[in-house]
Amino acid sequence: MTSDRSWVGRYRYDKSKYLTEEYKNGVDSFLKFAIDRLKDEDEGLIRCPCQKCGNEYYKDPSDVRLDLYLHGIMQWYTRWDLHGEKEPRFETGTSSGNVGYNDDNILSFRSSSTEFSSEPDSPKNEKESPLASQSEGAESTIVISFAFFSAD
Repeated sequence: MTSDRSWVGRYRYDKSKYLTEEYKNGVDSFLKFAIDRLKDEDEGLIRCPCQKCGNEYYKDPSDVRLDLYLHGIMQWYTRWDLHGEKEPRFETGTSSGNVGYNDDNILSFRSSSTEFSSEPDSPKNEKESPLASQSEGAESTIVISFAFFSAD
């Protein structure tokens, strides 16, 4: 499947707060793709990739369309493997407007082999530590930043 899926990462409303034609066409393309790959045991239901359902619930395609219009599609779901896509995708699209990624997905990431701690590593001597000059009990701040780049 080589269809353009850049609509997944674009803002779904236009300036008048109506769904864009690009988004509606993308939803139609997704539904056609998913319906074409239904199996007999699916009983006509497909997983709903809206931001609320997160591919956990099976629904009638017309209900999936409504959910995608109301809640938007999961921004990262561009390889439709849960809807029958087999081959890897290498296409990239550009994004414009407010993408609205889901912070919960970023914050829930945790490597199984890495432990995170708010405590700094113990220095061999206090002169090596930039925190050594802080008085005991003083609060410290940890800043984490993310950068997102667009290929415009």
